[in-house]
Amino acid sequence: MKNKKNNKIWLILSSISALTAILPLATISCDYKVKQNSKENKEDSKPDQNKPEPKPENPTKEEDLKPDENKPEPKPKNPTKEDDSLNLNKKFKFELTESNTWKIAKFIGNDSKVTIPREYQGKNITEIGNRAFFNSVIQSVTIAGSIKEIGESAFSGCRNIKEVILNEGIEKIGAKAFKYTNIKSITIPGTVKEIGAGAFYDIDIESITIPGSVKEIGESAFSSCKNLKKVILNEGLEKIGAGAFYDIDIESITIPGSVKEIGKSTFSGCKNLKKVILNEGIEKIGDYAFNNTDIESITIPGSIKEIGESAFSGCRNIKEVILNEGLEKIGAEAFKTINIEYIVIPRSVKEIGDYAFYDCKNLKEVFLNEGLEKIGARAFNFSIISHISINSNNKNFEIKDNFFIDKNNKKILAYLDKETTKVTIPNNIKEIDDSAFLGCQNLKKVILNEGLEKIGAEAFYNTNIESITIPASVKKFGYSAFFGCKYLNEVIYKGDASNIGWEYIGIDKTNTKIISSNN
Repeated sequence: MKNKKNNKIWLILSSISALTAILPLATISCDYKVKQNSKENKEDSKPDQNKPEPKPENPTKEEDLKPDENKPEPKPKNPTKEDDSLNLNKKFKFELTESNTWKIAKFIGNDSKVTIPREYQGKNITEIGNRAFFNSVIQSVTIAGSIKEIGESAFSGCRNIKEVILNEGIEKIGAKAFKYTNIKSITIPGTVKEIGAGAFYDIDIESITIPGSVKEIGESAFSSCKNLKKVILNEGLEKIGAGAFYDIDIESITIPGSVKEIGKSTFSGCKNLKKVILNEGIEKIGDYAFNNTDIESITIPGSIKEIGESAFSGCRNIKEVILNEGLEKIGAEAFKTINIEYIVIPRSVKEIGDYAFYDCKNLKEVFLNEGLEKIGARAFNFSIISHISINSNNKNFEIKDNFFIDKNNKKILAYLDKETTKVTIPNNIKEIDDSAFLGCQNLKKVILNEGLEKIGAEAFYNTNIESITIPASVKKFGYSAFFGCKYLNEVIYKGDASNIGWEYIGIDKTNTKIISSNN
């Protein structure tokens, strides 16, 4: 029994010993196989010199940078439309127009230099909306040729803006589009047809050329541009709006014959304007068109039918006015207070308005032709006219015994002999016009006719009459009719004096004896 037990113990110990011997060999064998496999892998990674190197499926960045001489460079991806739209959305708000194009409704960027693009999301940008850039801080803007219209007040109040580039294609510049900006220069493209009212009001430009494509310049378009010294208007322009160039600094201007009407106050207040050339084709000069300028002479072409009220009033340096056949109407105060010495009214003229040549202190000679039908109140008053010549075929006016008479109205318009001391009013006269005897400072005695009905305002202003008898037929007296008659000591009125305001007509009752039928 004891021997069997010892044999079992010996067998167990032998097995353990055998396992201890085998384990290191197995470990070495496994290690050898791992190293062998690693070696084989390294050998596999060595290039086969006889076999061409395969092209990598996914080239590295360095390989991308190496150009393939046999292969054209690939075109870069084009993300611009999407990216541009994102960028433009940061600068502008867009709206679709009725014609399915884009309008810039508002500038929301903060760029100092702005370029208006041609398109957005594949459609043209054709309009800049009203007040789109109003009061923004931009300093310059370039507007693409796809833009057809710049809206009202689009850039108004942009005080920092000094440069504007307008490309060919723009057709309309809206009212007040660039008003109150500091633009130093601007070129109007040859595609522009209309410049709106106040479009460039009070900006800093020194010169402007209006291309022939422009048909109309709106009211006050360049008004108060006090540095504007040069304006060129091209043939094709048809209308210049009221005040378009009011109070600018030009010295000369030529108006093309394509212009039909020069608007009200167009060049009024241009104090340095000395030379004006009006071409054949113009039809009307508006009221106050050249009022208070420094013009020295003016020739009115025959195409002009009407000269508006006060058109050249206050032009104190005008020494020559040439009116051509074709003119029909000279408006009220048209040439008031100018410095001419003579004037020839062509036979086509039918009407001379009130005060037309009023206060032309050097006006000595007037030549009236056969077509004249009407002369307004005080048309030639406060002048020193000593000679009026009337065409013998004129049926409406005459000179008789130094009286300048409106035959139709039986009215004395003026008395030409300024040195006379005595005057007898003709029997057929019904009215003595305003200021008719103005300047007759030596006049001492006046005999008024029975049948006279009206004595106009200032009719005997500042004369030396000593006494006067007024017939009962006279019912109307103008203001200050006898004002300044310091030697007038007696007035005999044969009518009812109860309704006459003697002070109103210039008679001081404290110094003048009033005798009337109801005394």
